[in-house]
Amino acid sequence: MNKGWIKLYRKITENPMYFSEPFTRMQAWIDMIIMANHNEKYFYVRGNKVDIKRGQIGMSQDSLSKRWKWSRGKVIRFLKQLETDMMIVQQKNNITTLISITNYNQYQLSDTTDSTTDDTTDGQQTVQQTDTNKNIKNIKNEKNINIAFDEFWNLYDKKRGDKEKLKNKWEKLTDNERDEIMNYIPLYIQSQPEKKYRKDPSTFLNNKSWKDELISNTNNSNYQNNGNKQSKKSGYRGGIAIIEKDIDYSNDQI
Repeated sequence: MNKGWIKLYRKITENPMYFSEPFTRMQAWIDMIIMANHNEKYFYVRGNKVDIKRGQIGMSQDSLSKRWKWSRGKVIRFLKQLETDMMIVQQKNNITTLISITNYNQYQLSDTTDSTTDDTTDGQQTVQQTDTNKNIKNIKNEKNINIAFDEFWNLYDKKRGDKEKLKNKWEKLTDNERDEIMNYIPLYIQSQPEKKYRKDPSTFLNNKSWKDELISNTNNSNYQNNGNKQSKKSGYRGGIAIIEKDIDYSNDQI
């Protein structure tokens, strides 16, 4: 009865029961298969581009600990055991950890396979499962996005606004626009290190603020009214970080 396989919709993770309690070891293993990429993509961590291949997971041990409701030590021991059993391979660097599922195609058929047969016994019919090989077809509503919204959300790090609406806006952008945004954000943050002065994500996306000019602000300075003069303090005006010394505006008309 162990022959054949079933479709498991990734959206199952949105069911309230999925994260309702700490995972068992088998749940954690199935969760890793669900999280693994079905094709090559990339994402950004602190402005660094990370390539991720089919069958790989790009997630830190701390993130897995929160996701599975485990201690970090338990996650480390579990991954070590999977590695000893040759079920995964871990690739660690100073940016993130990539986990490769060994023999990923045994759990998710490759794109070149057209069908599979589920052999059954005890009088049950043999079922021909056509086109179940393609993960995208298994998940009909999943969009092929080159950079996931959460990568933008975490990198921009000003979590304000309706996340679902922002995600829809993000997914309507072109791949080039998403690339431009992810390259722009680290420079924007460097010019405007104080989060409270940055634009809200909705304003940033709706106004296409990643196309605004950035002028290096070496003093991390902003403008603050002080009588008839403006003194420097970090800030952003109209999407442009500006460097300026104290200027006397006493004769200006406002």
